[in-house]
Amino acid sequence: MRVKKVGMAPRFRHPVFFPVALCLLLAVVLLAGCGKDGVTPETAEAAVPVMVAAATRGDVEAEIDFTGVLEPEMVVNVVPKIGGRVAEVRVKDGDRVEAGDLLLRLEASEIEAQVAQAEAGHEVALANLEKTRAGARVEQLEQCRAGLQMAEAGYDEAERSFNNARALYEEGIVPKQQLDQAETQYIIADAQLKQAAEELKMAESGATAEDLKIIEAQVSQAAAALQLARTQLADARIVAPISGTVSGVVLNPGEMAGPGTPVVTINKLDTMEVQVNLTEKDVNRVSIGQEVDVLVPSVSKEPLPGKIHSISPVADPRTKTYKLKATLPNEDGRLKAGMTATIRAVIDAEKDTVVVPVEALLVQQGRQVIYVVEEGLARRRAVTVGLENGTAVSVLEGVDPGEQVVVRGQHYLQESGKVTIVEGGAKQ
Repeated sequence: MRVKKVGMAPRFRHPVFFPVALCLLLAVVLLAGCGKDGVTPETAEAAVPVMVAAATRGDVEAEIDFTGVLEPEMVVNVVPKIGGRVAEVRVKDGDRVEAGDLLLRLEASEIEAQVAQAEAGHEVALANLEKTRAGARVEQLEQCRAGLQMAEAGYDEAERSFNNARALYEEGIVPKQQLDQAETQYIIADAQLKQAAEELKMAESGATAEDLKIIEAQVSQAAAALQLARTQLADARIVAPISGTVSGVVLNPGEMAGPGTPVVTINKLDTMEVQVNLTEKDVNRVSIGQEVDVLVPSVSKEPLPGKIHSISPVADPRTKTYKLKATLPNEDGRLKAGMTATIRAVIDAEKDTVVVPVEALLVQQGRQVIYVVEEGLARRRAVTVGLENGTAVSVLEGVDPGEQVVVRGQHYLQESGKVTIVEGGAKQ
């Protein structure tokens, strides 16, 4: 834990100074006493050298530190819906992208052909619907018969291609993308065959209400096949799902991208996150929404402002710890993922209180006391203390702001004994 103090006197940098100063000062006093008539070392009252610090009014805050690692607030692995050969890579690691920006493009000539075929099938279905509603002529009957023959031939070819692709895929010879394309062509050819057969049937017998419903259903089926082909074409363009910074680009043009395998990672770095683990002793000492200091030594000597974003209500069954996440802004981009960061959270505080160094506090005869210097004399004060830490202590009663409290040499003092200040405060 750490304590935040306002207006405290500086700490002592030389721990060996006080014993040396004490010995020298006592020697000077004794020698001076020996040079005066009628005064001996036994009768002279030597002033005890002390170091003091001024009591101040401020805040005492007890803090606790948790160390973790910086991570982006959000990380999205971009996974293609279809596989295929990479035609173009638009980004590299470190690039900034916006949601919807193109990242990679897969080769799509076969899919484009499927789209064109599906568009034609849809147009034919619409035309057949209009023709059915208007009634058939002799030349239309011939066209329907020819259309059925073409549809049968196309269906046979699509069925044979689909069966071959399925067999090759099961043997691991062709990728899933090729099987999907063959299946799409088979579905389209099947729809076109059924449509051609119904068209000929209605042309020969005349359309009924039920026939019209069938034709309308075929139009819907052709529209669905067209939408499927267009969706596959759109999936060949891999775009950024969120705005962020690119990492993890490993593919080059000409290489194969597999469905379900990440090809790019998008990191949201405008806000960073520190994740730490809390013990059951500490989990209830902090709260969601609490402001904290985040120390990132590799970026700044000063703490950065952060806030506790979430605390897991359930302990990890393996580590028995609770996951805490704190967020902090990163508009300038200085914070990088993987940097070590320490969360410093206030767990207790006393505001607008009298603050003295913890070294000033003594226990004598079972009571807590502090010595203050008044007009060159030591005055013992019984005190009531509040929040205490290894650096400072809050004094609730017994000492006022501005008084000089003894922080070194107090063990040699007694009430009303003479003192001389060797460091800190005003010399008396």
